[in-house]
Amino acid sequence: MTVPAAAVASPEHETSLQLFVSLSATLTGFTRAELWGTGMVSSYYAVLPSIIGDSIFGRFLTRWRDTYIRGAGTDDELDALVVSQMADDPEFGPLTRNLASMWYLGVWNQLPADWRNVHGAWAGDVTFVVSKQAFIEGLVWKAMHTHPKGAKQPGFGSWALPPQVDSSH
Repeated sequence: MTVPAAAVASPEHETSLQLFVSLSATLTGFTRAELWGTGMVSSYYAVLPSIIGDSIFGRFLTRWRDTYIRGAGTDDELDALVVSQMADDPEFGPLTRNLASMWYLGVWNQLPADWRNVHGAWAGDVTFVVSKQAFIEGLVWKAMHTHPKGAKQPGFGSWALPPQVDSSH
Protein backbone atom coordinates (compact mmCIF):
# COMPACT_ATOMS: atom_id res chain seq x y z
CA MET A 1 0.00 0.00 0.00
CA THR A 2 2.28 2.76 -1.23
CA VAL A 3 0.62 6.16 -1.21
CA PRO A 4 2.42 9.49 -1.58
CA ALA A 5 2.81 11.08 1.86
CA ALA A 6 1.16 14.31 0.72
CA ALA A 7 -1.94 12.42 -0.44
CA VAL A 8 -2.81 10.96 2.97
CA ALA A 9 -3.05 12.64 6.37
CA SER A 10 -1.03 11.14 9.20
CA PRO A 11 -3.07 8.58 11.18
CA GLU A 12 -3.36 10.97 14.13
CA HIS A 13 -5.16 13.51 11.93
CA GLU A 14 -7.28 11.28 9.70
CA THR A 15 -11.05 11.53 9.90
CA SER A 16 -12.99 8.42 10.85
CA LEU A 17 -13.85 7.91 7.16
CA GLN A 18 -10.17 8.11 6.19
CA LEU A 19 -9.30 5.65 8.98
CA PHE A 20 -12.03 3.32 7.73
CA VAL A 21 -10.63 3.43 4.19
CA SER A 22 -7.03 2.90 5.35
CA LEU A 23 -8.11 -0.09 7.46
CA SER A 24 -10.09 -1.47 4.53
CA ALA A 25 -7.07 -1.07 2.22
CA THR A 26 -4.83 -2.88 4.69
CA LEU A 27 -7.31 -5.73 5.15
CA THR A 28 -8.07 -6.22 1.47
CA GLY A 29 -4.69 -5.51 -0.15
CA PHE A 30 -6.35 -3.05 -2.54
CA THR A 31 -5.33 0.61 -2.61
CA ARG A 32 -7.48 3.38 -1.19
CA ALA A 33 -8.11 4.62 -4.73
CA GLU A 34 -9.29 1.17 -5.83
CA LEU A 35 -11.68 1.00 -2.88
CA TRP A 36 -13.07 4.46 -3.63
CA GLY A 37 -13.39 3.35 -7.25
CA THR A 38 -15.90 0.67 -6.26
CA GLY A 39 -18.34 3.34 -5.13
CA MET A 40 -18.95 1.32 -1.94
CA VAL A 41 -16.93 3.26 0.65
CA SER A 42 -19.85 5.36 1.93
CA SER A 43 -22.21 2.40 2.03
CA TYR A 44 -19.81 0.15 3.91
CA TYR A 45 -18.83 2.99 6.23
CA ALA A 46 -22.51 3.36 7.14
CA VAL A 47 -23.13 -0.38 7.59
CA LEU A 48 -20.85 -0.96 10.58
CA PRO A 49 -22.22 1.64 13.00
CA SER A 50 -25.77 0.77 11.94
CA ILE A 51 -25.12 -2.78 13.11
CA ILE A 52 -22.76 -2.41 16.09
CA GLY A 53 -23.50 1.13 17.24
CA ASP A 54 -21.41 4.27 17.23
CA SER A 55 -19.55 3.48 20.47
CA ILE A 56 -18.14 0.11 19.37
CA PHE A 57 -17.48 1.46 15.87
CA GLY A 58 -15.54 4.36 17.40
CA ARG A 59 -13.45 1.98 19.53
CA PHE A 60 -12.83 -0.18 16.45
CA LEU A 61 -11.47 2.78 14.47
CA THR A 62 -9.44 3.97 17.46
CA ARG A 63 -7.85 0.53 17.76
CA TRP A 64 -7.04 0.67 14.04
CA ARG A 65 -5.54 4.17 14.34
CA ASP A 66 -3.33 3.05 17.24
CA THR A 67 -2.30 -0.11 15.38
CA TYR A 68 -1.64 1.90 12.21
CA ILE A 69 0.60 4.34 14.09
CA ARG A 70 2.60 1.53 15.77
CA GLY A 71 3.00 -0.33 12.46
CA ALA A 72 4.13 2.65 10.42
CA GLY A 73 7.62 1.15 9.92
CA THR A 74 6.95 -1.57 7.34
CA ASP A 75 4.03 -3.37 5.75
CA ASP A 76 5.17 -6.63 7.40
CA GLU A 77 5.18 -4.97 10.82
CA LEU A 78 1.75 -3.48 10.20
CA ASP A 79 0.36 -6.82 8.98
CA ALA A 80 1.61 -8.57 12.14
CA LEU A 81 0.08 -5.87 14.33
CA VAL A 82 -3.25 -6.07 12.50
CA VAL A 83 -3.35 -9.79 13.25
CA SER A 84 -2.36 -9.47 16.90
CA GLN A 85 -4.19 -6.24 17.76
CA MET A 86 -7.32 -6.62 15.67
CA ALA A 87 -7.95 -9.97 13.98
CA ASP A 88 -7.08 -12.05 17.05
CA ASP A 89 -8.80 -9.69 19.51
CA PRO A 90 -12.07 -11.09 20.94
CA GLU A 91 -13.87 -7.74 20.56
CA PHE A 92 -12.47 -6.59 17.22
CA GLY A 93 -11.61 -9.87 15.48
CA PRO A 94 -15.14 -10.64 14.27
CA LEU A 95 -15.55 -7.05 13.06
CA THR A 96 -12.19 -7.14 11.27
CA ARG A 97 -13.04 -10.40 9.50
CA ASN A 98 -16.55 -9.21 8.61
CA LEU A 99 -15.22 -5.96 7.16
CA ALA A 100 -12.76 -7.81 4.91
CA SER A 101 -15.44 -10.28 3.87
CA MET A 102 -17.89 -7.47 3.14
CA TRP A 103 -15.42 -5.80 0.79
CA TYR A 104 -14.79 -9.04 -1.09
CA LEU A 105 -18.30 -10.51 -1.21
CA GLY A 106 -20.67 -7.60 -0.56
CA VAL A 107 -22.19 -9.55 2.34
CA TRP A 108 -22.38 -8.76 6.05
CA ASN A 109 -22.22 -11.98 8.07
CA GLN A 110 -24.01 -12.12 11.41
CA LEU A 111 -21.50 -11.75 14.24
CA PRO A 112 -20.79 -14.89 16.26
CA ALA A 113 -23.06 -15.73 19.21
CA ASP A 114 -20.14 -15.35 21.65
CA TRP A 115 -19.59 -11.79 20.45
CA ARG A 116 -23.30 -10.94 20.69
CA ASN A 117 -23.48 -12.40 24.21
CA VAL A 118 -20.75 -10.01 25.37
CA HIS A 119 -21.56 -6.89 23.33
CA GLY A 120 -25.28 -7.25 22.84
CA ALA A 121 -27.44 -8.31 19.94
CA TRP A 122 -28.27 -5.64 17.41
CA ALA A 123 -31.38 -5.78 15.23
CA GLY A 124 -29.41 -5.23 12.01
CA ASP A 125 -26.88 -7.94 12.80
CA VAL A 126 -28.13 -10.61 10.44
CA THR A 127 -26.44 -12.06 7.39
CA PHE A 128 -27.44 -10.01 4.35
CA VAL A 129 -26.22 -8.77 0.97
CA VAL A 130 -25.49 -5.07 1.46
CA SER A 131 -26.90 -4.16 -1.97
CA LYS A 132 -26.90 -5.39 -5.54
CA GLN A 133 -24.11 -2.86 -6.18
CA ALA A 134 -22.10 -4.41 -3.33
CA PHE A 135 -22.31 -7.78 -5.08
CA ILE A 136 -21.32 -6.29 -8.42
CA GLU A 137 -18.40 -4.33 -6.94
CA GLY A 138 -17.15 -7.16 -4.72
CA LEU A 139 -13.36 -7.32 -4.73
CA VAL A 140 -13.56 -11.06 -5.28
CA TRP A 141 -14.21 -10.40 -8.98
CA LYS A 142 -11.09 -8.27 -9.35
CA ALA A 143 -9.04 -10.77 -7.38
CA MET A 144 -10.22 -13.56 -9.70
CA HIS A 145 -9.79 -11.41 -12.84
CA THR A 146 -13.36 -12.02 -13.89
CA HIS A 147 -16.74 -10.29 -13.72
CA PRO A 148 -19.90 -11.00 -11.73
CA LYS A 149 -22.45 -13.09 -13.56
CA GLY A 150 -25.07 -10.91 -15.16
CA ALA A 151 -23.16 -7.68 -14.56
CA LYS A 152 -20.12 -5.81 -15.89
CA GLN A 153 -19.86 -7.94 -18.97
CA PRO A 154 -16.47 -7.68 -20.65
CA GLY A 155 -17.86 -6.99 -24.12
CA PHE A 156 -18.53 -8.72 -27.39
CA GLY A 157 -15.77 -11.04 -28.54
CA SER A 158 -13.70 -10.60 -25.39
CA TRP A 159 -13.70 -14.38 -24.97
CA ALA A 160 -11.38 -14.57 -27.98
CA LEU A 161 -8.60 -12.67 -26.19
CA PRO A 162 -6.30 -14.22 -23.60
CA PRO A 163 -6.91 -12.94 -20.05
CA GLN A 164 -4.70 -10.11 -18.84
CA VAL A 165 -3.46 -10.71 -15.33
CA ASP A 166 -2.61 -7.79 -13.05
CA SER A 167 0.20 -9.13 -10.87
CA SER A 168 -0.28 -6.44 -8.19
CA HIS A 169 -3.02 -8.48 -6.45
